[in-house]
Amino acid sequence: MMQELNPSELSTLRQSPYVEHVTPKKIIYGAVFEREYHRLIETGYSIEESFEFLGLDPKILGKDRMKAYHRRYNHRLANDLMHIPQAAGQPLTVSQELEAKTHRIKLLEQELEFLKKKMQLTHQYKQLKDSNNTTSD
Repeated sequence: MMQELNPSELSTLRQSPYVEHVTPKKIIYGAVFEREYHRLIETGYSIEESFEFLGLDPKILGKDRMKAYHRRYNHRLANDLMHIPQAAGQPLTVSQELEAKTHRIKLLEQELEFLKKKMQLTHQYKQLKDSNNTTSD
């Protein structure tokens, strides 16, 4: 169980632009923290280094609180619950890639149906033309 934060620690955390709300038992980080944390983790920073880089003292937070945040972060990331803007040239997430490929499949299916209908109409036109040519001779 995580230790409650004392008034001095609460005051320090409230000064952080990354903390939206803090109580003795709970810290709510903002969207900016989530994006920056994600960027740091993706570039190879450890959990503790990420918090420290963002100006949150790991000694105040404690390892359990940081690990708990990281577990929630991983859960949100795995379930595509994070809305992190994508920079140009960055690789797509699995869900984004799946969505793009699903869209591409639908487009190809529409194109296939169009070509089938075109072939069918072309075939019917040729048959009609041939039948008209044989009757007029």
